[in-house]
Amino acid sequence: MAKRQERFEFVENSNNENDAQNARKRGGGKPARPAPPARVGRRRTPEGKAAPSTQIPLLFRGDHDTLEEAARRALERRLGGLLREPISVSITNNRHTMLSTRRHGRVTHLRLHHMFLDADDTTVRALARYLERGERRASERLDSFIEANHHLISKGRTRRTRVRTQGRYHDLGEIFTELDELHFAGGVEDVQVTWGRRPPANRRSRHSVRLGTYVQDDQLIRMHPVLDQDWVPRFFVAYVLFHEMLHHVVPAPLVNGKRRFHCPDFRKRERNYPDYARAIAWEETNLRRLLSN
Repeated sequence: MAKRQERFEFVENSNNENDAQNARKRGGGKPARPAPPARVGRRRTPEGKAAPSTQIPLLFRGDHDTLEEAARRALERRLGGLLREPISVSITNNRHTMLSTRRHGRVTHLRLHHMFLDADDTTVRALARYLERGERRASERLDSFIEANHHLISKGRTRRTRVRTQGRYHDLGEIFTELDELHFAGGVEDVQVTWGRRPPANRRSRHSVRLGTYVQDDQLIRMHPVLDQDWVPRFFVAYVLFHEMLHHVVPAPLVNGKRRFHCPDFRKRERNYPDYARAIAWEETNLRRLLSN
C-alpha cells in the first residue's frame, strides 16, 4: 500500500501597512499601491528557474500494514536471537490454528496469529522454548496467552442462512428436539439445524464426505442432503446430528496452539450415545454408497 503524504506550504506574508509606510518615505509621501495577495506556489528566480520549494512534507504514518510489518520484523529478529538460528515469521488471521511451523532446510517457517505481535517478553520467550524443544510449560503459557486474547480472533463473516428442517424423508427439527430433550436437557435449544445444499453434479465424485457441520459463530448445524434418502435409516441421521450437537456443548480445548475439536471428553460422550455402535457399523457398511450419491 502506498504511503500517503500531505504537504502544507508555509509562505511569508508581507505586512501591507508597513510596506505602504516605507513606500511613502521613498516616494515622497504618495500612497503605495497595495501589495498583491500572496500566492501559494513556486517562486521564480531572476533567471526564470523555479526556486527550491518552501513546502514542508508531513508524512502521516498511520498505515496499519506498515506498523504490522515493523512489528513482524521485530518479532522475527527477537525469535531468531533467542533460537540462534534463521527463522521466517508470517502473520495470519486464522480462526482455529494460532501457530504452526515447518522446516525448510535450515530455516524454520513460523505462521502466527496477529495477536502475537503484541506479546510480552515472557510469552515470546515461551514461544522460543516451545519451538526449540516443545517444552510443556511453554505450551501451557502459549495456550493461556491465546485464551486471554481470544477476543482478537476473527469471528468470520456471518451469513444469512435459509433454515430448512423438513426433508423428503427425514425431519431434522423433530429429531433435533428429541435429542435435545433426551441427551442435553434442553441445553441446545439456541442452535439451529438445516439441510445443506446439494452440490452440483460435476462435484459429486469424491473420496470423502462431511455428513454434518457445526458452525460455531452462527450456532448452526448443517446436515448433508445425501442423508435425506429413503434407504438411510433414521437412527443414523440422529447419530450424525447428535455428533454435531456435541460440538456446541463440549468446548474445544487449545492443544499446542490448535483447537482440538474431538478431545477425550468429546469422544467419551460420543461413545456413550445409545446407538453409537450400530451407527458406526452402518456407516462402515454403506459409506461407499453414500459417496456415490
